[in-house]
Amino acid sequence: MRRFFSAYTPDFPWYLLAVFLAGIGDGLWLHLQPLYIESLGARPEQVGAVLGLAGVAVIFVYLPSGWLVDRGRRKLVLQASWAVTILGLSVAAVAPDWRWAVPGLALYLLASFARPALSGQVAAMADARHIGRAFAISSTAWLLGSLISPAAGGWIGQAVSLRAVYGVSAVIYVFSFLCLGRLRAAPAAGQARLFRVRHLLTRRAFAQQLLVITLITFALNLGLALAPNYLRAAKGLAVQSVGELGTVAALGSMTLTLLVGQLAAGRRLALLVPQAAVLAALGLLLAAPPAPGAIHPLLFAAYFLRGGEDALWAPIAGRVTASLPPEARGLGFGLRDTFMRVALVAAPFTAGQLFQRGPEWPLYASAGALGLTMVLTLTLPRRPAPVVVEPWTDPAAK
Repeated sequence: MRRFFSAYTPDFPWYLLAVFLAGIGDGLWLHLQPLYIESLGARPEQVGAVLGLAGVAVIFVYLPSGWLVDRGRRKLVLQASWAVTILGLSVAAVAPDWRWAVPGLALYLLASFARPALSGQVAAMADARHIGRAFAISSTAWLLGSLISPAAGGWIGQAVSLRAVYGVSAVIYVFSFLCLGRLRAAPAAGQARLFRVRHLLTRRAFAQQLLVITLITFALNLGLALAPNYLRAAKGLAVQSVGELGTVAALGSMTLTLLVGQLAAGRRLALLVPQAAVLAALGLLLAAPPAPGAIHPLLFAAYFLRGGEDALWAPIAGRVTASLPPEARGLGFGLRDTFMRVALVAAPFTAGQLFQRGPEWPLYASAGALGLTMVLTLTLPRRPAPVVVEPWTDPAAK
């Protein structure tokens, strides 16, 4: 074990524990969220609108977060994010109807402003040769936590209430927050060498990469955002059964993340494999016959393969890391997350509109979009080339 962690900083195990506990907390309710909003009185199209609009605010905080990361404030950003998460889950747990649930869900989504800090923290805790593996390991820690909790979330939702699931999640996040306190505050990569957004967006290779990542994110979530609603409307599944499938999805996410992690960080193949897995999952979801009171084997296979959505995070992070110098990574991660969040806002809203025409429509649209994004992925370089930019020197930092 000591040899395994020799390539990482001493606080890496504490980070993994914090992420593992966060995975448990998230896994309890992530696959039940659309059903919870629906149980509070929202129609399917309103479910899609809530999931999309609740994430609008976070679009405007990724870049400031990345700026703080480049100035050595990673730990502060992480702790602030966890605190906002605990508050958001607590608000969602006591919401009397879906309109009151929006502030809680918005706070939870707003807490994802820490994504640039998460990526920067992982990159800083590994040596140059093991950065790709560090991303895969950290992703697996979260996925392992989310693997053991969805079935428990479904049971709590069935036996107690769906709102109780959110309360239990908030308590688990408190323990995760305490683990973050053991992280060392890392200095900035270069206090006086700062980069502006235009320095990165005017580089064609980096801009093309952002465009493809954004389209992939939209295509994936278009079909998966309302998958629980599809299972209930078209397949007749109960809440507890949806929670059990969430456990299968977490197992698929962890397995596919480990498999993709064996590929070189940032290679095109590492981006193509997860997309192909989700495309196959959509086909199986559509092919599975209705089976009220039971889960058809095709649905188990579909939810295992939908884990490709989570498996994409590590290769995307590895590709962005390999593209940028250390002192520009915070801003680069901020740009990546800003563009991805735009897609995450648009996809559920679009899915909700398509769902009104038929529960299967979002899945068909997602499958077609994934075919396009896989072709676009092939237009990227096999390996990301470092982006050469001239930094802006802050006069106040001299």
